[in-house]
Amino acid sequence: MAPSSLSYNADANDDKTSPNKPQDRDPSTSRSSSKRKLTTTHLLVLSFLIQVGLLLYANHIDNHPERYGGLKYTDVDWIVVSDGAKLIFNPDEEDGNIARGWLMRYLGLKIGDPYERATFRYTPLLPLLISPSLFHPLLGRLLLVLISLSISPLLLSLPTSDLTFTFTSAQTSSAVYASGSRSLSTIASPSSSLPQPFAQRARSQCSFWSVHLLWTLNPFVLNITTRGSPESIICLLVIVLLVALRKGREIQAAIWLGLAVSWKIYPAIYVPAIWSFLARPGSRRESKPTSAQQYSGGDRDHGGWLGWRVWRFGTVAGVTFGVVNGILWAIWGQPFLEHTYLYHLTRQDHRHNFSPYFYPIYLSFYNSANHNTSIIPALNTPSTSTPTPTPMTGSVVSDLISRIVRNPLTSFLPQLSLVLLSGFGLESATRPATTEPTEIGKGSSNLEFAMFVQTAAFVVFNKVCTSQYFMWFLPLLPPILSSLTSLSLSRRKIAILVGSWVIAQAVWLATAYQLELMGRSVYLAVWAGGLSLFGVSIWVLGELIDAFGAAVVEQRSARVANGVNGVREKVE
Repeated sequence: MAPSSLSYNADANDDKTSPNKPQDRDPSTSRSSSKRKLTTTHLLVLSFLIQVGLLLYANHIDNHPERYGGLKYTDVDWIVVSDGAKLIFNPDEEDGNIARGWLMRYLGLKIGDPYERATFRYTPLLPLLISPSLFHPLLGRLLLVLISLSISPLLLSLPTSDLTFTFTSAQTSSAVYASGSRSLSTIASPSSSLPQPFAQRARSQCSFWSVHLLWTLNPFVLNITTRGSPESIICLLVIVLLVALRKGREIQAAIWLGLAVSWKIYPAIYVPAIWSFLARPGSRRESKPTSAQQYSGGDRDHGGWLGWRVWRFGTVAGVTFGVVNGILWAIWGQPFLEHTYLYHLTRQDHRHNFSPYFYPIYLSFYNSANHNTSIIPALNTPSTSTPTPTPMTGSVVSDLISRIVRNPLTSFLPQLSLVLLSGFGLESATRPATTEPTEIGKGSSNLEFAMFVQTAAFVVFNKVCTSQYFMWFLPLLPPILSSLTSLSLSRRKIAILVGSWVIAQAVWLATAYQLELMGRSVYLAVWAGGLSLFGVSIWVLGELIDAFGAAVVEQRSARVANGVNGVREKVE
């Protein structure tokens, strides 16, 4: 009789071998491992060659934009950062291109100021990193390509996920969830369990292909990286942070978090998830604390919301952030704080983007200068840089709406609520019902999923949303896919979710092309496309959360069933 469920419990200790089996290493395992490494190398080399080809193609398009309808391949952000690098290494006091920090005045050194370049809103570390582009434009972008490729091996090195990896036939899945229950003996019976080596191999293959298809060979990632967008750098910092946490290297993880927030502000959203992860009891102890330790508080590895691990992590991360930014402020002074951090707190971008706030901000942007006018452009008139104002009634109401839209709290409060809820709630969703010590990196925490939901929610609800922002949550997707069981998320459902999201984005891009390159005033159509993408993104995110919840239920049911069967065997 065919098994109804094939599962591998990732909480089990994989290193322990059965006394009835030889402990010599299986040669076939070595050959399989060698083949896997070789295949990974092949895919990384293939991705590198594709991106080199794209860089050469980009150089051709940029030199002959008239042949491609005025389009250029290189991202404008790359041009801005490259100009910033030129300014740093070519100071000119007469033109005002000089670092204004007290340290430069004290030491008598002259370094250029990248903030002299209009729209430069990055950390000065970025132009310093891509400075090889000053020797040749392709060198800096090749560095970004290598940084992007380094993320794949890190994702593959993540420890085994916490959730049970379960295979279930579609018919059985429907029956189980239709009935709402399943026999505990059926879940954990030996006849329905997949032997660990085969389950490990199946999960390994799932992780392997999800990493390479969603990141290494993803056309979207290849395009964004070769256009010169530096998002792969912050993605690398976040993944290194995640790997360090999952492997129990908490001090290193704290340093990486401080560096990541110094690079971009948004990784600060992971604090709730990390805090909940560190507060989980029993995730670091190798043995139970003695009664004396419990009485004196000597069990420093014990969790707790204000435990030693939380304080240590927060202190190291805060000191790292303070030291890095203190040095940068001492060199570049107040412009560094204004453009790198303060600007983003009150940023108002009226240019078209995916955000649902785009059109209201667009209207309010010009209303502030024309209090008695409205700027709702006709849909079939040529687009101009400054829309022609038309008379408007109810200016008081319009001013009130404009102030609400332009207030940073309008978009920040929904973001903050979702980040806190997903960080504290989802990370704790798989917390074990026991405080028994567990292996480092295995526990019942699902830090990856919490961080993914936090990032996706932050991007979707942000007041400014561009294609580059989608790269922030993409590398967090492969680690969670193997934890979402086919019991709740079939291949067909995955195809529908991905297809809907891609189609919604394509619709927006088509209307944005008409606005930007064809000069048509289709602002409302662009906004409608953005609202559609917003709705689809929320739907996809909700489906993933539901699938995650189903995987958690399956995991807990399997644990209960294993306990019941264990007691039954002892009684018999």
